[in-house]
Amino acid sequence: MGIVIKSLNDKELLNEEVAIPQPEEIRLSYTVTPGYVGELLPLQVGCIFSNGRVGTTTTYTDITWQMFTLTCRGDTLDPHFLFFPYYVDSPEFLQFTATFNGDTSVNHSLFLNCFYSDTLTFDFSGADGLPGKNGANGHDELAYYRNGRWGQNGEDGLHGTNLNVVLIPLQAEEGEKEMLKILFISDTFHHVLLINPDKALIRINLSGGDGGKGGDGGRGANGSENAENSKMARGGDGGSGGNGGQGGTGGEMYLITNAAGKSYAHLVQVVNSGGHGGAPGAGGKGGQTYVRVNAGFFEKMVNGSNGENGIPGKAGMDGYDGVRPVLWLVDDSELLQLLQESEGW
Repeated sequence: MGIVIKSLNDKELLNEEVAIPQPEEIRLSYTVTPGYVGELLPLQVGCIFSNGRVGTTTTYTDITWQMFTLTCRGDTLDPHFLFFPYYVDSPEFLQFTATFNGDTSVNHSLFLNCFYSDTLTFDFSGADGLPGKNGANGHDELAYYRNGRWGQNGEDGLHGTNLNVVLIPLQAEEGEKEMLKILFISDTFHHVLLINPDKALIRINLSGGDGGKGGDGGRGANGSENAENSKMARGGDGGSGGNGGQGGTGGEMYLITNAAGKSYAHLVQVVNSGGHGGAPGAGGKGGQTYVRVNAGFFEKMVNGSNGENGIPGKAGMDGYDGVRPVLWLVDDSELLQLLQESEGW
């Protein structure tokens, strides 16, 4: 009789209910201690689901920010590239609220103090590559899989962000100080800063990420004292180490301004060096043979050999430095157009 696959008829399909676990409770928190207003603010949402599962937006690929809405003072924020928001009244603290889109009664608020500084730091560097997994050790009591497994290669570091920085000098009213408006423009985010040019300094890191370390090779199995053949008596070979990941390339920056803003270009400092190559994984140690104490010369020749040590991996290559920042002068009308576009960000 052939195999029959169970199926449901139309009536059964209509009555079939699928229970998808929903978060019963969420917690909004930061992954890195918050810095100054205007700087990056990495937040995450932790979830406790109805089936007892626990996870966060940074640790599980199926728990994403698309499931939630993040707000502050009625404004909806982009959590993927979130900056500590500016407000004209310079509040002492701000309330951030994450709300589950499937049930708005499931929400959590986080209160953060606001600290202000004339020197702001932004890290748009590439992420470091993950280390390769170590190879498994050989099995001491098995006739097969006696050699250690090789270590996996480390991941490559990611490239630094390519960024356009627009520096716009604003005409001061009589009796007021001149201010600068700075725009960050990339393929993935926009950001606006308003700074005092007499005090401000903007530091930007566009460096490439470091390559991940190669995984170590696994240890070879040791010879078994219950060996019935030379294969079980000799030591297994150590596994080869994995190669280190390549370092990421540093990002590029264009500083866009007009003739009046050129004198303020020194307020933006950039680091865009390449990431370091990952360290190589070590070769696994060869297993030790087992030979009886009273074994004769011939028995030692047959059984008595240690496993070979594994070959170390190769270090990853350092990433290339990004090109020097480029100063791009435009006329006043082009700068005015960028200023007007930024009003809607």
